[in-house]
Amino acid sequence: MPGVPILLVDDSRVTLKLMRLLLTFEGFEVRTSERAEEALEMLETFRPVLVLTDLDMPGMDGLEMTRRIKSDHRTSGIKVAALTASPSRLDNQRAIEAGCEEIGRASCRERV
Repeated sequence: MPGVPILLVDDSRVTLKLMRLLLTFEGFEVRTSERAEEALEMLETFRPVLVLTDLDMPGMDGLEMTRRIKSDHRTSGIKVAALTASPSRLDNQRAIEAGCEEIGRASCRERV
């Protein structure tokens, strides 16, 4: 879907850079933020179709940011997908309850 706007929110600069490269290569319009607070400010003028967010960030976490996105009538239609390295089912449940449509897993080690 060329040109589709996506917002990436993660406190890891390496993750943001890699994800931005991959998504831009696929033709998406990508903006990034290292903080949830900054991401919410960006939504004042930028309307992505999708927000990909880390759950565990300093300051406001991805769950609270998702709750705020979903509770604001101006942004409630934006899809939010959580990105996490956690295998916890509790994290899955908390993400769904906050309003995330999807939960993606990132892991540096293979599971057997």
